[in-house]
Amino acid sequence: MRLPAKGVSLEIRLHCRFYANFRIGVVERAFVQKHTDQILVMAKAIGLSWVTTVALLLLQAGVNGSSRQQLDQCFASFSKLQTKTAQTALPYRMRQKASAPVN
Repeated sequence: MRLPAKGVSLEIRLHCRFYANFRIGVVERAFVQKHTDQILVMAKAIGLSWVTTVALLLLQAGVNGSSRQQLDQCFASFSKLQTKTAQTALPYRMRQKASAPVN
């Protein structure tokens, strides 16, 4: 697994890509949660690569970072998730998360 290089321009591009595809509130909730599943589903639904998804996961982790084991678990989930399934699940998950408190 190759990790992307960190940088401000990468962060800006990633956030712009996500914000262009989803409502701001949905993206913000995904990034402040402790769980990674929402970001994995959103990334798969819009066809992001694993390398780009890792960059998003690292942004979500922030100063706490992510362990290799956590990223490996995310990779397993991301690999198993079909794009069509993610696209189908996304509207349901957005409705569900909209009323749920942020963790």
